[in-house]
Amino acid sequence: FDSKNQMWDTIMLILEHNYEIESTNAISGNVTGEKRIHLCGRAEATKDLINLLNSEREKALELKKAEIS
Repeated sequence: FDSKNQMWDTIMLILEHNYEIESTNAISGNVTGEKRIHLCGRAEATKDLINLLNSEREKALELKKAEIS
């Protein structure tokens, strides 16, 4: 898809919201030690997934553009 896609937008919204929650939990003053490390890893993994999906979409759009040209 190269235009607005409601499913994509919803998935990305959920992932971004999840990332915000994971980040907030990780930096909470109530969290220490290994629990903080674990929560930071969860936040990083969520952000990595968001970046991967966006990167793959960009690659697909570039391939589609090249095929049209």
